[in-house]
Amino acid sequence: MQNTQNPFVETAVSAEAHLHKGDTLFDQGSYEAAISEYNEALELNPNLAEAYHNRGRAKGSLKQHFDAISDFDKAIQINQEFAKAYCNRGIAKAALGHFKDAIPDFSEAIRIDQNFQIAYDYRGRAKNKIKDYEAAISDFDEAIRIDSECASAYGNRGLAKLNLERYFDAISDFDELIRMGVYLSISYCNRGIAKRDLGHPEDAISDFDEAIRIDSGYTHAYYNRGKAQIMLDRTTEGEQDLQKALNLAEDAGNEGFKNQILEELSKVGK
Repeated sequence: MQNTQNPFVETAVSAEAHLHKGDTLFDQGSYEAAISEYNEALELNPNLAEAYHNRGRAKGSLKQHFDAISDFDKAIQINQEFAKAYCNRGIAKAALGHFKDAIPDFSEAIRIDQNFQIAYDYRGRAKNKIKDYEAAISDFDEAIRIDSECASAYGNRGLAKLNLERYFDAISDFDELIRMGVYLSISYCNRGIAKRDLGHPEDAISDFDEAIRIDSGYTHAYYNRGKAQIMLDRTTEGEQDLQKALNLAEDAGNEGFKNQILEELSKVGK
């Protein structure tokens, strides 16, 4: 009997099978194994844009960001309207610290899909990093319009407002995160910073206390509580908090923050 099966169809089906197996492994956190499956898929079908894209995501999860970008490039060459590939290429560039270069990728993803909430969120984060706070807030507004429970957008919008000294608006965003029950330690800490900078150190200390109760090793909460204590002329308590923050920063090898704390400690009693 003559074999009537189409070898091209068999190859396509087999490539898709490797793609789906790779996706399952990716979801399980088995990134190296997932990459092997995507490699198999691409051996069988070198024009499978989804396999390049998903392999790029796996490489990004392994912090192989340059290799990930190469895969996203290839996915986009095959499918120039691949919104997720643009977005994830932007995320990889941002992970390498190239925030300005990441923004056009997020913008292209949004051009293709105007309701791409993650692209708005990440573009806002990149704009925060380059201190374009007003533009960042607009992106976070859009992310929240699309998904009213987008916690990261509330948190990062709050930070942008904090940097613009829009303290009450920032507090509202941190309140929303606390209501959601997410990012609690950082939300209490950031809300405390806003209250302290508004000139209410006692109320701020209550928030820093709560942040430390949730995360007893939260360096920034000790640092900011220390500054609030000093505002209230509680020099001993403030110095103790700053010293605790310094110890934690040293343990973490955070030289930049360590120097910032040392500078604050040098002002105590002057």
